[in-house]
Amino acid sequence: MPNDYDDIFEAFYQLFRGEAAAPDSTDDEYIMGLTFANKALGRWANYDATYWKELWDTNQNDETGAQTIVTADTTYAAPSNFREAGGKVQIKDTDGKTVQEYPIVDPQERQFKSDDATYCYFTKNNLYYDTGTASQSGTTITGVGTTFTSAMVGKQIRFDSGETATIITYTSATSLEASVSQTVASSAFKITGSGYVLNLNPAPTSTLNGLDIEYAYYKNPTKYTAGASVSEIPNTWFVVHDMLAQRYQIERNYGGYQIAKRDAEELLKNLQQDNNSGSWGNPWQLFDRSGSMWGW
Repeated sequence: MPNDYDDIFEAFYQLFRGEAAAPDSTDDEYIMGLTFANKALGRWANYDATYWKELWDTNQNDETGAQTIVTADTTYAAPSNFREAGGKVQIKDTDGKTVQEYPIVDPQERQFKSDDATYCYFTKNNLYYDTGTASQSGTTITGVGTTFTSAMVGKQIRFDSGETATIITYTSATSLEASVSQTVASSAFKITGSGYVLNLNPAPTSTLNGLDIEYAYYKNPTKYTAGASVSEIPNTWFVVHDMLAQRYQIERNYGGYQIAKRDAEELLKNLQQDNNSGSWGNPWQLFDRSGSMWGW
């Protein structure tokens, strides 16, 4: 079975062109294939409201979100691939024992909770960074007391005076380049991005400071970005055949498209069946046996 994107592309190209040698990574066909492969991943990840076993993770395992409690801090960045929350958030000590639990509720349920109630919820994380002050002259944004990073490229900056711009280049911890030329006096600012944030109520006390935050969550699949990229999908032949269908569609080869699409959809249905059934000794879904036997 193909593993990384290079393997997937080679299998796709051999089926499409009937040639043993696939183009290298600079070829348009290879680059276009990345788009096809990621579109196939999106089809798999969003298929028929299925929760794929491979897309469940924990924040501690992922390591891209906030990992530890800070006294009185009620907001914590979720992992960058966060999609949906699991059942609860646990705060664990150095021995891995749970010392505090926050049940997860929907954001709209906050109105029914008291200020002293213990709960948490996830919201869209529109604020990415707002430390220090910044000004702009031409396309250069200059920060004071800032720690700009390359991860800010592509995000929006909004000055308190109302001006906005897209960040197109990272220069240093105190300098960025913007998409628009303008003059903005030094002021507070906000850099906004995507992602989610965990909100805790009530604010953690000093007894929880430095302890681990742990929760299960459902994630978005890892995209293919280079030849060595590997994603979570358990059967990559679906990606190969879906790529083939997309390529035939562009070629207006509707006979080839129909065959490749049929093969891809059959693989996808088989993936769903395997996902939902598990194995006889370890079923993915637990069946309700209440009332079937006395004492059960």
